[in-house]
Amino acid sequence: MACDHPECRADCSIELPFAYVTEGETPEGQHGDAGPDEYDAAYEQMAGRLRARLGEPEPPGPEVHVSEFASRSAVWSRGGAWVALLDGDDPFSYGSWRRAGVEVRPRAVGRET
Repeated sequence: MACDHPECRADCSIELPFAYVTEGETPEGQHGDAGPDEYDAAYEQMAGRLRARLGEPEPPGPEVHVSEFASRSAVWSRGGAWVALLDGDDPFSYGSWRRAGVEVRPRAVGRET
């Protein structure tokens, strides 16, 4: 973390995408090698890796971070951060692509346990 001031941590995160898929044609200049089955397999493989490293994800609830772009997710609490496995519409392609990624974000101030 670059800064310990609570206001600097309010809404920051990093997401590392690892799989994309589209139902239509692949846009020029983009790589769309994976079909839906390969995409789902990549998501499940990453879920297995995260469970092996972090244990079982948090049960859903009001204190657990959920991305507004995720149609499915699993979230782990790790120290003062959330680690989230996300699957949903890619906001940068205006929903033309689905994107799977791992997001790390600080837990909201007052919710750290």
